[in-house]
Amino acid sequence: MSYVAVLGEVILLDERELRKQSWVTYEVILQQVIKKSKTDLVEGDVVEFKRRSGCGCPDMTERKQYLIMGSEQGSFFVLDANSFVIPWEKKRKSDMLDDLRARVGMDPRCTS
Repeated sequence: MSYVAVLGEVILLDERELRKQSWVTYEVILQQVIKKSKTDLVEGDVVEFKRRSGCGCPDMTERKQYLIMGSEQGSFFVLDANSFVIPWEKKRKSDMLDDLRARVGMDPRCTS
């Protein structure tokens, strides 16, 4: 299994039922590729991240930025219990260290 880590903005949120399995699909425009997967991803690409609709996390919203790590499965990426998703806000460099310190105790993995 191959993992990807990206910084991106959710541009579309959709829920579909495929073969009796409901999926929530997030279309994300990539702003930075931190860890590449098998697929050659570059800034500006739009990729799909999916999670089962029965899983409550991550709960991402449109027009928000996130730091995302998910596993590649074919033509899309899956968000599951092993995924890592945290909201991302543009900050000045001086604020970034404080933000990192505040997040140290936070467990961003999906556990539900």
